[in-house]
Amino acid sequence: MTTPHTTLKCERAFLAGKIYARECAIVFTIVLSLLCLQACESKYQDNWGKVHTGMTKQEVESLLGEPSSKYEAKEVDGEVIIPEDRWQYGDNLSTLATGALFPSHPHPRAWAISFGPSGRVSQIQAADFDN
Repeated sequence: MTTPHTTLKCERAFLAGKIYARECAIVFTIVLSLLCLQACESKYQDNWGKVHTGMTKQEVESLLGEPSSKYEAKEVDGEVIIPEDRWQYGDNLSTLATGALFPSHPHPRAWAISFGPSGRVSQIQAADFDN
């Protein structure tokens, strides 16, 4: 025979188990995401030295793959918002949020490649994780 007190204890134990399982799932997801990001960063680092000015967008994409974010040159009422097309690699939530608020310059913690009006690489910025 169960009493209200016994039932309450069982419910708490059950809920504690659910919470623990959910926390484990969250930690597992975070660790897995970090490992995937590290693998992506490795690809960028390995091929980054092969990128040079004058390359086409197709050449860059074949070397580094699809960028994590793209910014198109933009001008509003005569004011330059984004000076050149730019592709970024290795973005995370922070770099994407910063890019949404301040799109004119690449985030220092993302690999960035700018393309001039001809559609060729004009500037290359490696990610800086020291600052």
